[in-house]
Amino acid sequence: MAQPSPRAHLIRLAFLLFAGVVALLLARNALVPPTWSQSESYRKAALEELAQRPSVHGGNQSCIDCHQDEKNTHRTAMNDLLDGVHKSLSCESCHGPLAHHVAGDRKIADALIDYSRISCLNCHGNLISLPADFPKFILSDEPLPPNRETELLEAAQRADSKKFYRHKKSVHAGVNCTECHVSFHDPEP
Repeated sequence: MAQPSPRAHLIRLAFLLFAGVVALLLARNALVPPTWSQSESYRKAALEELAQRPSVHGGNQSCIDCHQDEKNTHRTAMNDLLDGVHKSLSCESCHGPLAHHVAGDRKIADALIDYSRISCLNCHGNLISLPADFPKFILSDEPLPPNRETELLEAAQRADSKKFYRHKKSVHAGVNCTECHVSFHDPEP
């Protein structure tokens, strides 16, 4: 019986690697959509598909058009919003999309009205994705990575403050934001 070549195991390994690479390339070719853009890393047809979806947002004017009352409550809230720190937000940012509230010309559900601090924390939680100078709710005992604490301190100093504000858990536990801030529409304390 002839002895196998001392390199036979290397030849088998090379063949297996070659077969694996070919299988991977065939699988990739079958799974990657034809409209995938290698240079921009997204599927070009997705833009057309998204444009064909029905719109779910109506914009601030659609809210005002329906919510006119004798006291002009919604117009006043809108003016407070547009003049305040939340001027970049729309009604739907906090109250939910128009399509969840109205279909055609009929009300199908109540708009979201959440006065708890959870609604504020959606944007003002201590999210690492927020810039350091963005107003955040940070508890006094909340641990921060050293680099984040430095960022927050530097942002506070740029705003002529010696430190950034940390909420005391003993004071703020269970307290809603509107107990200190005037309203959601114009939250300045």
